[in-house]
Amino acid sequence: MTEGGYEKENEMFVLNTSKFETVLRNTKEDFQKLKNIYEDFGLVKSPKQLSEDLSGIMETNFERHYGGTSPKSDHEPDFILEDGTPIEIKCTSGENWRGGTFSKRAGEYILVSWELNDSNELSMFVCGTYLEESDWVVSKSKNYYATSMTKKALNNLVSQEKVTVYLGNISEGKRKNTIQILRNEVIHSLPR
Repeated sequence: MTEGGYEKENEMFVLNTSKFETVLRNTKEDFQKLKNIYEDFGLVKSPKQLSEDLSGIMETNFERHYGGTSPKSDHEPDFILEDGTPIEIKCTSGENWRGGTFSKRAGEYILVSWELNDSNELSMFVCGTYLEESDWVVSKSKNYYATSMTKKALNNLVSQEKVTVYLGNISEGKRKNTIQILRNEVIHSLPR
């Protein structure tokens, strides 16, 4: 049964595909518009800043297409579906996701890895999964507070069928003990 565009079966995180396809398509378009504004004003943004922008744009598009709310507060989830399901959105320009104190909470996560291609267009890997506090690795550095989710740990969850990949792919690489993430440039129909 679907409520608020959300289904959860056997710890598998699955969003209504047609709504999420629209969220991703609009997120990509809105991100491009924002990058154009930055260019018009001569603003140079770091990958971390762009990741935060991408996350905020995705939150806004969730709100537009799923209803629910986007609290805009660090101590609350990034988005709450109409049925009350909280969703955290983590974006990275790399292949490992980082989070602060609240990333340790159990819940539904949308993980996005992005890059700009040679034409300066957004390419993304996007997946959804349920994560427990134990899935996040705490930094061993006393000077760094962030937790992280590595692509290797994510691939392990994929092999346990606990991840829904919406865009792109994650798999074992050609070399031993490597994981590769494939980002897609064009959002076609998502897997149903």
